[in-house]
Parts: sequence; structure tokens; C-alpha cells
Amino acid sequence: MKSESIKELATALANAQGELEHAKKDTKNEYFKSKYATLAGCIDAAKPILVKNGLAVIQTTDIMDSGAFILNTILTHSSGEYINGKYLINPVKQDPQSFGSAVTYARRYAFCAIIGLAADDDDDGNGTSGKNSKTDFITNEQAVNIDLLINEVGADKKAFLNYFRVSDIKNIDVKNYDSAIAMLEKKRKPKEA
Repeated sequence: MKSESIKELATALANAQGELEHAKKDTKNEYFKSKYATLAGCIDAAKPILVKNGLAVIQTTDIMDSGAFILNTILTHSSGEYINGKYLINPVKQDPQSFGSAVTYARRYAFCAIIGLAADDDDDGNGTSGKNSKTDFITNEQAVNIDLLINEVGADKKAFLNYFRVSDIKNIDVKNYDSAIAMLEKKRKPKEA
């Protein structure tokens, strides 16, 4: 979702990205023996540059008709232009602690994705998937590509997720991305001449 024009926003974002540096990995994940940038660290790294370029990020949660929780992340420009992205919040357990962790995780990744900020190597991402070993997950962009293709070819999403033994598209191992795309492409109907 975006405003009718994003010309000024795009120019401002390009300028901001030229100034952005990676967010510092300011926290250690003891379980995976890795460091990552917190949400606060990501915001601190980007905020002065965003403000300088007339940009702001707004994040809100919402409940879909299906009952699923989503995070809305909006990148706005002082001209009134905006772009919007949605991120499904999928906690491992249905308790307040897990939900809070999932929201923070989603906010950090969505914040970084919408402005193009590199924050970490996704080492802490394993904690939200319930997996016990280090896995390199597909990027948000790759997850969106798969989701769009599932809808386009009319694939059974539940069966697709079961095939890859994940509960959410974003938990697919990056090594399986090409085979996931190929599997869905095979379902594409040939174009009529």
C-alpha cells in the first residue's frame, strides 16, 4: 500500500540510505552465542538521518477478520507521501510474554526492512521459530514472493507449509527458497495462445 505518488519519499529515502550505517549489534543472544541489534539500537541508528530527510516510521498492531495479529509499518514523508507494509505476528506460544517478544521481533525486522537498514545476521531469529539449531531463514522479501506466488497459482498454503515443515513462510530455510519457488512455478497454468 502506498500513496498515489512516492517521488519525494523515494528521493528522501535514497538520501537517507546513503547516510545510514549498520546498526550496532548491542545485545548478546546467550542461547545462540551471537550478537544482534535491538529495536532501540536500530531506531537510534536511523532516527537522526530519517528526521534530517523528513522521514518517519509509524508502527501499529491490528487484528484481521481471521483473528490473526499483524504489524503495520508505515514509512511517511513530510510531503504526506507514504508506503506501508504488513507483517504477520506469529508467537511461538499464546501467552503475553511470547506475544510481546513476537511484536518486538516483528517491529525490529519491519523497521529495518522499510528503510533498508542492516541490523544483524538473523542469528536471533531462531528463538521465534522454536527451532534449536542455527538456521538461515528466507528474507521478508523472499517470504512475500512465496506468499504472492502461492496466491497466484492457487496452491494449498497449509500443504505447502507442511511440506517444508514450518508453521509460517518466514521460517523456511534459505536453502529451500529456490525449490519452493520451483515447486510453485510448476503449478502455474500455461498461458493460452
